[in-house]
Amino acid sequence: MRQQQASLNFRNAGLRLSNHLWNAAQQPLELQPGVIPDPADLASPATFQLPDTTIANAVANHPLLAQAGARIDQLEIDRRLRNEYLKPELDLKYQWLGNGGALNNEQGTTLLGDGYQFGVGFQVPLFLRKERGELTIAKLRVTDASLGLERDRLRIRNRINERVNDINVFADQVRLGADMVVNNERLLAGENQRFTAGESSLFLVNAREVPLIDARIRQVDLEARLRKAFFSLDHEAGKLWRAWSR
Repeated sequence: MRQQQASLNFRNAGLRLSNHLWNAAQQPLELQPGVIPDPADLASPATFQLPDTTIANAVANHPLLAQAGARIDQLEIDRRLRNEYLKPELDLKYQWLGNGGALNNEQGTTLLGDGYQFGVGFQVPLFLRKERGELTIAKLRVTDASLGLERDRLRIRNRINERVNDINVFADQVRLGADMVVNNERLLAGENQRFTAGESSLFLVNAREVPLIDARIRQVDLEARLRKAFFSLDHEAGKLWRAWSR
């Protein structure tokens, strides 16, 4: 049953991965069933220490934060536009009627004569309730988006620290699991020696072998969780890919 569940999870993960695969012609690709990750790419480092620049780079270059920043810029433009509606309007008007000057070079004529109009218009809205309300809403939207950006930054920092905690805990569990595997292997080897010497039975040998199999299964599961924690750290930090090396 464990093998069937693992096979199901593997196929479903491949389908989810196919949603992000495209060729050079921008056509979607389907992941073939026989494609498996490179074991070298899935290797977990023996020791881990979070670089000092990880959180700073995540805050500066995270795609979600860049999207939120662009949203704030858009709202700021809308706020400035709403603010322009509160300003008075000044119109300068000039109209040439056609007989205020000659179109030839005759002497005694001027370009501007009696046939032109010039005027200045200045108007201020008496009631600005609508414009002031829209400006207030625009300011509140900018403030809300700015607070949301700070909230997202804090959330990203906390999630990165959470993944670091997961990595440290899983790494300790992997080391303990490896020790348990070694201890069970020694117990099984000792029981086999006793069985060879006629001091044990096949039942006792099988009884020693079952805990070893369980310990190895738990070890594989812990190593998988550790590797997922490393890739989750990159995901939370806004990185597409990073190859870990031992």
